[in-house]
Order: sequence, then C-alpha cells, then structure tokens
Amino acid sequence: MNLDLNKPIKALDGAELENSNLAKILANTLCGKTEGIEPIKAMDWALKLHNEGSIEIDSTDAEKLKAFITKEENFTNLLKASLLK
Repeated sequence: MNLDLNKPIKALDGAELENSNLAKILANTLCGKTEGIEPIKAMDWALKLHNEGSIEIDSTDAEKLKAFITKEENFTNLLKASLLK
C-alpha cells in the first residue's frame, strides 16, 4: 500500500498549519530511536518520506508504523491523528 503523507497538518478549525508537512515530520522522527522498526528500514522510510512524501509498505510494516506513531511521546494527539488517518 502507498502511504502518502505529503500534506500539511490541519488545525481544529480545518486551517492548514503553516510550514507543516506530515511526511517531513515523520521522516525526521524516524531518524531517531525507532523501537519496533529496524534501523535500516526506518532510515529508508525517512529518506523516501523526506524526498518523495510517500512510502510503499505492507500490512505488517503498517502495523509497526502505527505502533511507533501511537507510542511516540513527542507527538501531540493532533499530529498522531493526522498521521494515522
């Protein structure tokens, strides 16, 4: 499945947050500690998200990424929901 995150974060009122991009935010986070995701895979995803805004993942990887996003303490609920939709 293609996970396209090349889009901005939307505030509660639906307005796009200036200079926000879901793909770049997740890419930067994947460069750090990624419990449950192998380091090489995390960096491959980070590079593709940063450069292309999307990645191809299977259902197993989708579950790993969902768990990572859900557990990430530095993400707000607004960001988590935006990434998981």
